[in-house]
Amino acid sequence: MKSYFRLARGLLALALFSGSVLAQAPLNPDVGDVDSFGHSVIYLGAAQTITVQVLDPCAPQDPTRIRCTNLLPDGAETPFKEDDLTVMHLPARATKTLICSSYTPQLNLQYTNVPTAPRFGSFSMSADVTIENPLLNDPTLINPITGQPFGGKIVVSHSNYSEQRGLGNTYETLSTATSTMCAGLISRRNLIQRYGLSSAQATAFFQRPITLRFGASGRIVTGVVTFTYVERLFGDN
Repeated sequence: MKSYFRLARGLLALALFSGSVLAQAPLNPDVGDVDSFGHSVIYLGAAQTITVQVLDPCAPQDPTRIRCTNLLPDGAETPFKEDDLTVMHLPARATKTLICSSYTPQLNLQYTNVPTAPRFGSFSMSADVTIENPLLNDPTLINPITGQPFGGKIVVSHSNYSEQRGLGNTYETLSTATSTMCAGLISRRNLIQRYGLSSAQATAFFQRPITLRFGASGRIVTGVVTFTYVERLFGDN
């Protein structure tokens, strides 16, 4: 009889504990990403890009070490875009529900000006990360952002540097940050809500190997720049 009552008390305590845990389980409006709530952070490695330049003019360079775009003359806006500045390969199940990064650009920016002809100078840059996954090779999966099949990849861009200033007068604007911590690249929740994958497909995404290709794009006016960036990747388990 005593054993029966001990068992009953144990089952009651377990039921109360389980009910308490369920009652405290967060909802997405509470934490923003319930899939990763309570998970441990894991390191997934780091990517250091090769150097990107906009110069006047570019010198011959080894494209495996430096990529260069010639500055357009007379204060024209010079766009630049570079792909495959470095590549990372993550094995299947390297992370459970997300990949995020700390993004840190390192740059040297110089403006030039003719004193008799004041101009405006500006510069902006973005890290462009192409995320490749075999799940996205299915031609029936359509990227709602482009209206086309994913073609095996999703491209994510993020930036923390943009500047515009007057050269020869007092006008100047600046928007910058030295680093961002665990800025979102891709998550299970994001795959469902933004890219239209089913819950099962979003789970399977992180069970496949993932390749990340790091590029850069931006534009500059009346200046030259040399930069690289580092992305330290994090996941969860």
